[in-house]
This record gives sequence, structure tokens and C-alpha cells, in this order.
Amino acid sequence: MRNTNTGWASLVATLAGTGVALAGPPQLGRSELISPAGTWPSVWQGTVAYLEGAGGAVMFYDGIESVLVYPLALHNYEPDNRGGVLAWRNSQGSAGTNEILRWDGGPAINISNSPGVVDTDVAVAENGDVLWVRDHYWLMWYDASVGQAFNLNTPGIAPAPYVTATGMLTYAYQDPVTFEVQYFDGTTTLTLGLGLGQGTDYKARPSAHGGAVAWIGRGAGDIFVAGELFYWKDGLTVRVTNDDALGGRSDDYPSLWYDLVVWQRAPNGGTQTRVFLWDGAEAVALTTTRSLYPSLHRGTVAWVDYASGLRRAPLISDFPGDCSLDGVVDAEDLALFVECCTGPGNGPAAMGCGCSDLNADDDVDFADFAGDRKSVV
Repeated sequence: MRNTNTGWASLVATLAGTGVALAGPPQLGRSELISPAGTWPSVWQGTVAYLEGAGGAVMFYDGIESVLVYPLALHNYEPDNRGGVLAWRNSQGSAGTNEILRWDGGPAINISNSPGVVDTDVAVAENGDVLWVRDHYWLMWYDASVGQAFNLNTPGIAPAPYVTATGMLTYAYQDPVTFEVQYFDGTTTLTLGLGLGQGTDYKARPSAHGGAVAWIGRGAGDIFVAGELFYWKDGLTVRVTNDDALGGRSDDYPSLWYDLVVWQRAPNGGTQTRVFLWDGAEAVALTTTRSLYPSLHRGTVAWVDYASGLRRAPLISDFPGDCSLDGVVDAEDLALFVECCTGPGNGPAAMGCGCSDLNADDDVDFADFAGDRKSVV
């Protein structure tokens, strides 16, 4: 029987060993509806950037209410949300013109400034930097510290940045010619494996976090229609799914957080997609109805339920202290505890921090570090 009367002071004793192994992946807690028309969500620390309808206004849900960031003018695409900064692609209306806009709480600014040029595949890093793709070929970088954009002179599409604990910008991307998924770890560019070929809506869509990368790679069959979920970390590649027999594209839109991956999956082929989760050991369905565009960060999942709209829900573990939801209590969980600390009486804790509130008093402090566990959500 698992001990459910354990504080963080004893849980961190596992850090010296291999951690506490658990059975069973996390599951979704109670979901909330953010917007009936919301789509293309990007979640960060419980906040959600999204579009109000396809190509619609850019919205930001702060955990309580949604605010308008940028209107429908003319069309917006691909909102990304990290570190309190949003970036997205805006169609200016003239042929071939797409600009990258960035918002950090004030007026949105155009950081690409490229009239007549196509800019796409925008992604924000935790430090406020922005990566995107110019002319479907060149990786671009906006350095938030100096407020300037630079061409990285690297062919790449679908960039996925991650800033390490030491402040180093790393990123995964796909080579637009070979279709291989690459990962720049701050020093060296590594080739991880083959991703789907570039097409109207078929890409590897890599996601990077903590030195790991997940992407949609090539299964058997035509490169543009056969997609499988792949995961790479520390030089090891895992093919998570095998849907060759379905004869079509079954997996899409991976989102990685620590060692967890959520993605859109059609387990029987066709359009009846669900949100699935892989915890490194097994893949399970998180939703039971048609679901699209999942996004994961700090134990919170946002997705589009086809029938009701944009929803958000926490992932729940049945073991105290497993804040990274990977089945063990280790250094990652202690780091998240520190990140979630509010101090006594300064709650409530942010969404995704409920596992750190072991004494269920609506804050995260040293009482939780030493106290008894009374709630897991």
C-alpha cells in the first residue's frame, strides 16, 4: 500500500536514489470550458493563448478570464505562449505577406518587418525570445534582450525552442530538404530521425523540453500520410506508436513537458481523434470524444473538444510529490516545488501546482515541505 501521509521532507530523501516507482500514468482532472469558439491553444503555467475561431482574434486566458490581445485583422495563426509572452503569425492581406507579432502585456509589435515575405511557424522561448521560419526555409531568431531579429542562416522549419536552467537557448527543428529532425543543444546540432515531409499541413511538428524532443515521424507508406510519434532523449530514440496497418495519418500535434507527451491520435484511423498521453511506459487516452490540438505545460492540458470548444484541465497523479507526473519523485519534482512556492498565505497556487500543496491550505510553502499530504489536486 502506498504511504499517503508523507511530506516533502521525507519525499526528497528519494533524490539520493532512483526515486519511487509508480504504476499507472496520470489522468485528466475536472475540465473547464474556456471558449466555445476557441481553437489552437498554447498553455503555459495554466494560462492559455488561443484563437477565437479559425484565423480569428488572438486571445489570452489568464486563469480567470479571457482578454483580447489582437483583433481579427486580417487573419491570425499559430499563437504560442511562453513566459508571459505571446507570438503569432498575422496575414497582412497582400499576397505572400505574413508578419510575426509579439505581445508581452503591452501593444503588439511586429518583429519580422518583412513586407512581401512569408513568415510562418512561430514559437516563443521561456525567456521571451521568438523563433520562426522565413520563406519556408530559413530559421529566424528574435533576441528579446536586444529587441532585434536575426537570420540564423540555418535551413529549418517548425522550430521548437527550450531555454535550459542555465539560460541557454536550445531548439529542435526540421530540415526542409531532408525532412530530418534536428536538435541544437546549445553547442552541437544532432540529427534525431526522419520526420514527415513538408506539405500543406504535414510536418514533424517537433516539441522540445528539458533536453528531450518529441515529433511526428515517418512510418511505412507515403511520407505525407503515414505519421507516428517518436521521442528522443540522451541519444536514445523511441518509436511510441505503430499505426502502419491503418494506412493513414494517425498521430499529430505532439506537446512535450519533461518526459510526458500529449498528442492528437486517431487510434482507429479516420477523424475520430482523441488526446493521448505517453508517460514513457504506456500510452493512454485522456479524452473519449473527438479532440484536437492538445498543448501541455506544468501538468495542465489545453485542447479543443470538437463538440463543446476549448477546454483546460490538470493532470492528476495519485502519489504525493510527483509534480512532473513521470511516475517517480526526483529532482524534477523538487525543482517544480520551488517554482510553485507562494509563501504562507499567498495562494492560491497556480494551476499545475496542486501536487505541491500537500497540506491543502491553498498555498505552497515550507509547511507543505514538512507537512502531511491531504489533497492531490
